[in-house]
Amino acid sequence: MMSRNAPNPPGRFDHEAFVHLLIKQQAGISSRKEKAFIKRTLQESAEARELFAEVNETSLNENWVKPRKKRFPLYIAAGIVLLLATGAGYFYLHGPAYNNVALKTVTAQRGTTNIIKLDDGTEVKINAATTIRYPANFSNSNIREVYVEGEAFFNVSPDPKRPFIVHCDLANIEVLGTSFNVRTYDNSFRAALVSGAVAITTHEGEKIKLSPGYTATLETHIPQLLVTAYKPDTVLGWLSGIYRFENTPLKDVCRMAERAYNIRISIDSKALANVCYSGIINAGKPVELLLEDIGYTTEMDHYFDKSGQLHLSAPGPK
Repeated sequence: MMSRNAPNPPGRFDHEAFVHLLIKQQAGISSRKEKAFIKRTLQESAEARELFAEVNETSLNENWVKPRKKRFPLYIAAGIVLLLATGAGYFYLHGPAYNNVALKTVTAQRGTTNIIKLDDGTEVKINAATTIRYPANFSNSNIREVYVEGEAFFNVSPDPKRPFIVHCDLANIEVLGTSFNVRTYDNSFRAALVSGAVAITTHEGEKIKLSPGYTATLETHIPQLLVTAYKPDTVLGWLSGIYRFENTPLKDVCRMAERAYNIRISIDSKALANVCYSGIINAGKPVELLLEDIGYTTEMDHYFDKSGQLHLSAPGPK
């Protein structure tokens, strides 16, 4: 497979890697080199132009497709790259001090995302229900430290003299200059490296180095980091408002839906909560379309109560 940041060998076209670059470009996080490579590839490759057209068509017409119908391959579905982030719904204030440095706090509320730029040029996109704390500037420190609760994608500005540290509840990430995703929802930790290199240290003292294309996961009930390869559309899809699930318990899908749609969801059946779902959440579409998609494979009833809370339950007698 070609490098995420460089052209593939002559005569070879890697669909998945090219779509990965399209995702980054549409989300506004691609480098100048990557943008130039995309432009050149579209000019030189009919295969790339065909893929680009299919991605655009999918973006414009994205809707819930019944399982009995043919779906796009994963690398095409990954190209659903409508950038849905808005600046609404977050608050900004001065947070607590760390080492006598006042920290700023930015929170993306449920149903929103936000993009911020740090003093050193690092760009961060934060997902719904995420808080990041960071100093106003790094000029008086030999280390760059930020704190994340939730999920965020980092494009870290290189500075060999000042390491960049991301502090999370279960582990810390140390980088010099790279791009990666970190997620800490629901008492878990997951770091997915896109480019460069990072070192991850748990609070128990375990330390590993992560390579591009791999993710490191830590759960409170698992004593060590688990390193596996990841699919870009599954881990990075949220940058475009798309959340993809493969055999995921409905209770976990609903937790993500609560953040994406800014609603409360109650599953009134233990058996239903553990039913696995494969499909997507499109944060730009009404939640009713998600319920329709789940209903193609799982029998359930649903209603909104007077407070606006969504209830899911096993179907009653006919």
